[in-house]
Amino acid sequence: MLRFLLTSLALLSALLPALAQSDTGEIVSGLQAKSPKCVMLILDVSESMTVDSYNRKMLDAIQTILTDGVREGDQVVLYTFGPSYKKVFDETPQTPAARRKLLEMVPLKPEPGEGTNIRQPHHEALKLARASGKTPFIVILTDSFNDPPKKTPAAYAEYLKYYTPGKLDTYPGTSENADYESQLAWMTSSGGKTFGIGVEILPSGRPKERFKVAPKAGIVATPEPTASSSETSAPPPPKPDELPVGLIAALIGLGLAGGAFALLRPKPMPLRIAGAGSPRDFDVRGSTTLRLGGEGGSGALDAYPLGGTKAVAATVKGARGGFTLQPQPGSGLRVYHNGLPLEKPTPLRYGDEVRVSVVDSNGAVIKENRLKFSDPTKLV
Repeated sequence: MLRFLLTSLALLSALLPALAQSDTGEIVSGLQAKSPKCVMLILDVSESMTVDSYNRKMLDAIQTILTDGVREGDQVVLYTFGPSYKKVFDETPQTPAARRKLLEMVPLKPEPGEGTNIRQPHHEALKLARASGKTPFIVILTDSFNDPPKKTPAAYAEYLKYYTPGKLDTYPGTSENADYESQLAWMTSSGGKTFGIGVEILPSGRPKERFKVAPKAGIVATPEPTASSSETSAPPPPKPDELPVGLIAALIGLGLAGGAFALLRPKPMPLRIAGAGSPRDFDVRGSTTLRLGGEGGSGALDAYPLGGTKAVAATVKGARGGFTLQPQPGSGLRVYHNGLPLEKPTPLRYGDEVRVSVVDSNGAVIKENRLKFSDPTKLV
């Protein structure tokens, strides 16, 4: 029943309308300037991609790329990844109908298993793009979260070829990582480009990943033992025919109630943020938290970048029929909402202004970001 509920919620999220990402226009413009070319799509299909319909937004972005950015004679390749990776297709579509057929092969649902390894499929895509002899373009579509696949020993072994546990900016001295760096250098000099949707791409060409929870110092992630190697593993859950009738009825009732709640829950509120850079549109629900600033803000799907700082100035959370603006203690920034210092959670409305001032050690303002919030569906 729990699996039924999760599946129903995932399908419902996939049906919700998605807003076009601002990154997609830049990618299409870059693709249209070259032909023939090799377009490599690297799609995150881990379970975290169902949050706020990220998977649906990625599908919309891929549709735009295939429709507007790919031309006759262009090679198109799709890799998906989670704990491991696979190549879904490698085709050279000659007609719009053939490109639409490729879109039907893009998976909508996440794949089972925990963890992500972005660098391995990126490495494989670089090698294939280089072998194609065409101008290479790589598009990485992910929520940028790095989650070591600890429960899958084989996948974790592959992860260690590209990552140093607990760190994202220190690389292992493996032959795989050395070749990855070599391929990244080739990409930089090839005339092609790596783009990111939901993730920032560093000058080196590596995706700028982030941990869901900052790892504790000195702790090294290790694979969890399998059931066959542990004598104290938990007993298997009872089979349905072993459950009490009352409990089964309660679970069924809970499932129906949960399904009804999912269908009746409020629709996401559209929100456009502009001022510090290009306008960006977001879907905001009660579970959504948007960062104003922060690491990787220029590429993340849950953040709006700020100039002059890497700190998070404040967050925008979904509230009943609207938004709540929350200060971020300890950021070192001065944040004002409609001219008043932001000191506590405050309702945020369309038309409001947030001013974020970056100051030096003497308190002098060295950079100011003025953000405007609006309803993108009401703009002409």
